[in-house]
Amino acid sequence: IIVFGSRSLCAALKALGPASGEIPTCVQVDAAEYGKLLRVGWEQLCLPARIRQAELDLVHSLTYIGPLRSRTPFVVTIPDLLVYRYPHLIPFAKRAYWLAAIPPTLRAASAVIAISEFTRSEVCSLFPEACAKTWVTPLACDERFEAVRGRPRHERKQRHHSAEFFLCVGGLGLNKN
Repeated sequence: IIVFGSRSLCAALKALGPASGEIPTCVQVDAAEYGKLLRVGWEQLCLPARIRQAELDLVHSLTYIGPLRSRTPFVVTIPDLLVYRYPHLIPFAKRAYWLAAIPPTLRAASAVIAISEFTRSEVCSLFPEACAKTWVTPLACDERFEAVRGRPRHERKQRHHSAEFFLCVGGLGLNKN
């Protein structure tokens, strides 16, 4: 497994250590830290060459856009299609890029992963040609975060250092939460 990522991502993967299983090789991509335009250029112009050099069998692009000039098969994950349903919530530059790049990405992808049945239905509605190759793979969390509902209070406190807690996962963007 090879991950192309920022300095901080590579450091985080290294910090996971062997306890997390196989540690992927992380190739640091400085373009990710120097601005979005440079990162986009790197993804579409330089990444295909790096993929070819690494002789990868498959590439997985985690959000919306794949390396369109790569001859290597790729899978793309589509978290949502807000850019089509609520474009005013997406900043102009990102919206322009996504509207231009999502359709060819979906055409070129070997497979599309949707994070929910709803997202799959959106893909099928907006891009019928991608429907047959779109699969639902729900987001999941590590077993450390298993449900504690129904467990005795002392057991919850022992495992989580507190009997009561609230977990909120979200973002600050208008399109989140």
